[in-house]
Amino acid sequence: HISTANAVPNDPLAAKITEYIRMNIKKEITVYHIAQDLGYNADYLGKYFKRVYGIGLKAYIDDQRMSLAKDLLLTTNISIKQLSREFGYSDENPFIKFFIYHEKISPTAFKAKYCNTHMNNK
Repeated sequence: HISTANAVPNDPLAAKITEYIRMNIKKEITVYHIAQDLGYNADYLGKYFKRVYGIGLKAYIDDQRMSLAKDLLLTTNISIKQLSREFGYSDENPFIKFFIYHEKISPTAFKAKYCNTHMNNK
């Protein structure tokens, strides 16, 4: 999980980028979309973000999306089909592939493994 706590203090553009991602995480967002909406060149914004946070912008978006998906899996009774729709997928298969790619486990197996486990040692 990537923290924005490592950000350069009082960096308004970095704060604007992370807030944009937070507000739009369930939509299909790309570096290009963010750059276009904030009025910057996509390459510049990607390099800027990596310099400030030490992680690529796409990796950060994926990390934030996975964090929210895992949280929803563990704290709600939402189905995988509903969850995939929440994140803008037309059906659950692409979402399941995305989840497996990042977690090396299916959403169903993740929920079964961690749902009743206390996560205090994070």
